[in-house]
Amino acid sequence: MSVYKISSPQTEKVYVGATTETLAKRLSRHQQKFRTNYGNGSVNQLLKFDDCNIELIENPPADQLNERENFWIKELDSVNIRIDGRTYKEWYLDTLDKYTAPFECECGKTIQIRCKSAHSRSKKHMDFKMIV
Repeated sequence: MSVYKISSPQTEKVYVGATTETLAKRLSRHQQKFRTNYGNGSVNQLLKFDDCNIELIENPPADQLNERENFWIKELDSVNIRIDGRTYKEWYLDTLDKYTAPFECECGKTIQIRCKSAHSRSKKHMDFKMIV
């Protein structure tokens, strides 16, 4: 029984999971689902990077596996949407502040962090990038 995290040097995001498999096998199954477009979970935010890795966090007793996974999901501020006993709406409300915080872009526009990706493709941002 293992609680693990998946991370990449290209991002500060982490995904936390629990498994009874070896860590190498679990990462391989995550990657296979990602490559075949079968998986669409929050772990995909990390699997899009070729250099993601899996690390053991702890080996709790079987009867504490879900409890410890939930603890680490919250402790590491992970990308996980699902936590046992938490609905999508609860996740949304828990993370609302993080995704709606203002962000000052290099082009001078203030946007919400959740809009950063779309803004980077906007005309205003692209025009700024052409100038610098």
